[in-house]
Amino acid sequence: MKKKFLILIIILVLAIIAAYAPNHADASHAKGHIIVKIDDEGFNGTSGDFTIEVDQGQTIELTFQWAHQALGGEEHVMVLEGYKLEWDKINSSHQQATVKFIADKSGTFTFKCDLECDLHRHLQKGHLLVRSNNSGGASARAPTVLKVEPSEWTTKGQPILLTTILKDNQGAAVAKAIVHYYVDAEFAGTRGKMEIGVARTDANGVAFLDYRPTLDVAKQTILVESEASGIYAE
Repeated sequence: MKKKFLILIIILVLAIIAAYAPNHADASHAKGHIIVKIDDEGFNGTSGDFTIEVDQGQTIELTFQWAHQALGGEEHVMVLEGYKLEWDKINSSHQQATVKFIADKSGTFTFKCDLECDLHRHLQKGHLLVRSNNSGGASARAPTVLKVEPSEWTTKGQPILLTTILKDNQGAAVAKAIVHYYVDAEFAGTRGKMEIGVARTDANGVAFLDYRPTLDVAKQTILVESEASGIYAE
């Protein structure tokens, strides 16, 4: 009787430890493809801390999957702090969003829902733990090709539309990249870049900016820079 009672206590203690242990998802055995379900409790059925562990330099495909049962109206936009990444909105009709990137920075980074949803406070404790490889080198990123076309080459001060196309070296669109626009201008006798706007590429890798020239010069040079996050080079 005592032996059975002791076994019962041990099982109960193990159950308590399991219930309060942080939830981890290790991607090292999944070739970098990670699926995190967002359900009525939080991340993969837990409302507490949830951690994904990967190795520095690993190429990651992180998918957030809408998996609600009772909360059919929930919508989520996931962001990963430190990597400046944002996923497309997921809801009952668009249930998955995936971003591919290289985990090139070691440390612990928070991912969370950026919308004021019903589960908002339960979706603020996701963590990406990137284990350091101690090599000290940065991972290579895929180069990008940036092309800009104005709607008009000649204008008398009327607005023009700057169409920007950003692709990788294989011709695939680079989405959700921040694009900065500058004109070459002179300030107090010093020539430099003056920012005229910021845009973000869409799913087709295209960004648009309406620009009205204001400088009293015959010719303006417009400079464009992109901040392509994750697997792509800037």
